[in-house]
Amino acid sequence: MRGACSIEGKSMFKSKLFFFSVVLLLATGPLWPQASIGVSASKTAEFPTKWPVGPQKSSVPDWARTGRIRFARWDGGPLETAKSMLSGYPGFNPPIPDYVYTMTNWYDPRTVALLREAEINMIWVTFRNGFSIPTERPQQEQLRKYIDECPRQGIHVMAYESVANLFWEDMYEHVPESRNWVAFGADCKPVPYGAGDYMKMGRVTPYMADLSKSG
Repeated sequence: MRGACSIEGKSMFKSKLFFFSVVLLLATGPLWPQASIGVSASKTAEFPTKWPVGPQKSSVPDWARTGRIRFARWDGGPLETAKSMLSGYPGFNPPIPDYVYTMTNWYDPRTVALLREAEINMIWVTFRNGFSIPTERPQQEQLRKYIDECPRQGIHVMAYESVANLFWEDMYEHVPESRNWVAFGADCKPVPYGAGDYMKMGRVTPYMADLSKSG
């Protein structure tokens, strides 16, 4: 992997050298008659001259109009607890029992009543935390029941999916090819997910994913 990173570094150096060479040539003026380029301005345009008409204001549902959305982040579930512990978040590493219990049972359908009492009409729920699909599936099944209950209480739901980080120990075990999805920094080391205190774990638990590698 280190060798591949070194090759990538050489490629980046060549690209930068080429870029600065082109800049130098442009600064000194074209070396050929401009008419010989033969590329029209329309072919080099990066953006369309006309944009499609967007949705009409009348298409916005009444509950979502300006000033009527009452939104809450509703992050929770067993895997959010695991994520918090592995990331060294306050209250989870070392664990405070009340925090752990509350977060783990966040998607008990009975908590929908709390949203209704607070007059919340829109939430986001944690559908994906950065673990493998087999590991994520039990929480997603639990969450489906919760999502089914929310509309009955007048609460709209959107899902949060963490796709830019991966908990590498779980991912490497269940999705071996994910070893090739990790983002590497200039030091040829995996880039850690930036929102954790990994000193508490003694190791970096989630890496950043290079989304261009996962296709």
